[in-house]
Amino acid sequence: MSADDESEFIEVEVWWGSYRVPRNSLMGKSLASWDPEADRREQVESGRMTWSLGRLADLLWMLVPESREFIVEAAEDRLGAALRSGSFLLPVGEWSMAVRMNTHLIERQVSAESPDLDLLTRCLGVIRRLIVEDTGDFFWDMFEMEVFSRLGTGEHLRLVERLDPELARVRRAIAARGR
Repeated sequence: MSADDESEFIEVEVWWGSYRVPRNSLMGKSLASWDPEADRREQVESGRMTWSLGRLADLLWMLVPESREFIVEAAEDRLGAALRSGSFLLPVGEWSMAVRMNTHLIERQVSAESPDLDLLTRCLGVIRRLIVEDTGDFFWDMFEMEVFSRLGTGEHLRLVERLDPELARVRRAIAARGR
């Protein structure tokens, strides 16, 4: 192959690897300037994945990898239901995702002898972000009922407040407004 032939190919990076493709091919033209890290950062900042599973599931998937197993189960449930009913696909239910997050991650950690404080902090950060970005009461109501009311008012709630003081402040401010 001559040097001229070599210039007809480019290296493209995609999240699953690097490939050498013809420069003028569809893949070469469309992916030549794609930056997977910039794409990932943009998705995390927006809180939405390209293939969205719903706000909570998207953020958990991106920021709390420990949640991925139960997110896959929830997505499989949605896919199966759509297949059986002949309906269109819907995102994973926010409320069921909050219940799964609480039972699989938060409750287990706050009850553990040696809780994974990093995992808890990331979960609480997701909760705070959704409550702050929510223009209505949906996420506030959901997390108050499915997470905070189940933690009670004792040591578990104090641990949450210590790990994410900003979330504690936001919760107090919203409660003071009577939301």
